[in-house]
Amino acid sequence: MTELALDGVSKAYDETTALRDVSLAVADGEFFTLVGPSGCGKTTTLRTIAGFEEPTAGEVRFDGESVTGLGPEARDVGVVFQNYALFPHMSVAENVGYGLKFRDSGTASSEARIEELLELVDLSGMGEREPSQLSGGQQQRVALARALAPEPSLLLLDEPMSALDARLRESLRRQVKRIQSELSITTVYVTHDQEEALAISDRLAVMNEGRVEQIGTPEAIYRRPRTRFVAEFVGDNNVLAGEVRGREDDRLRVGVDGGEFAIGDPVADSGRDSGDRDGGVESAPSPGDRIIFCVRPEALREDAETNRVRVSVEGQEFHGESVRVDGRWGETPIVLRLPDVPTHEELTVGFEPEAAHVVERE
Repeated sequence: MTELALDGVSKAYDETTALRDVSLAVADGEFFTLVGPSGCGKTTTLRTIAGFEEPTAGEVRFDGESVTGLGPEARDVGVVFQNYALFPHMSVAENVGYGLKFRDSGTASSEARIEELLELVDLSGMGEREPSQLSGGQQQRVALARALAPEPSLLLLDEPMSALDARLRESLRRQVKRIQSELSITTVYVTHDQEEALAISDRLAVMNEGRVEQIGTPEAIYRRPRTRFVAEFVGDNNVLAGEVRGREDDRLRVGVDGGEFAIGDPVADSGRDSGDRDGGVESAPSPGDRIIFCVRPEALREDAETNRVRVSVEGQEFHGESVRVDGRWGETPIVLRLPDVPTHEELTVGFEPEAAHVVERE
C-alpha cells in the first residue's frame, strides 16, 4: 500500500483556478474522502493524484517520493470513474481482466485472479455476462473489481454511486468499505453527499472553491466545524451570530437578538474530538467580540434546562426516525430535529452549553 501527500497543490485553467494551495496527507490503508459542493475542486484533486492532471504548482508524493510529472500508468493507481467506463463489447470477466494484460501473469493465474475478484465483489458466476445485462449496482462492482485487478497501491473513486438510487447507494457504500478494509488499500473517495462521507470515511476533507476548509474525522467535522461553511454544508445546523458579554469559568455569555446564551469556551473545547490537523480557535473571544456559533438541531430539546427559547413552528418534515421542524425564534430561523410530530404551534426548547460550538469571529 502507500501513503499519499499533497503539498501546496494548485491548478489553473487559463483564467479559472480550480485548486488553491491544497495540502493534505493520507495514511497507509486509510479511507479518505473529499467532500464538497459541485465545482469545489474535489474531482480535480483526484485527477491530479491519479496523474490525469498536472498541477500548476505544488507536489504530489507517494511514500515520500514525488510523482509529479508522471502519467497514470506510472503511478500504480486504480481508478473507478463516475460512469464506470466498462467496455460494452467485453464480458464481465474480460472487463475485470483488462488491467491484467499489462501485468506479467500467465493465463491460469489471470483467470484465478478474475474469479477471486468476482467473488470479492459478490459477482461469482456472472463472468460471462455483458455489462448491458447487469444492474447499475452490479456494473459499479465490476468497475471496482477491474480497478483492483492489478493490485494497485492506491484506489481512487470519483463519485461512483451518484447514479444509483438511495437504498442501493447505502448498501454498496457498506460493501465498498468492507472490501477496502479487507484489502487494507489506501483509498481516496470523492462525493458531494455529506451523509455518505460521514458514514464511510476514516477521515475527510471538506472542500470549497478550490480550497480545503477542514480535515478531520467524521465526528470532528460534524461536531466541531472550523468554519461557517463547514457548519452549514455538513448536515443541518443552526448558525447564530452574537456578541460576547462576559465569561464565567469555562463558559461564555453571548447576547443574540435580545436574548443571552451560555456556551462552551472554544479554547477549552478545541482539543476535544479533534482529528483535525488544521487546528481551531487559538485565543478566547473577549467581551465585545462578535462571534458566530452553531448548535445542531438534535441538540435542541424540550427537556433541556439551559439556554431555553420559545420557537414558533412554521413547517415540518417526517423522516421516519425523527421529525425535522422549521421554526423561528423572533427573527432568527431555527431548525429542530424531534422524535415526534409537534402538537403545538409553539415549542420551548433549550440546549446544553457544550452543544454550542464557536466557528469564527465576525
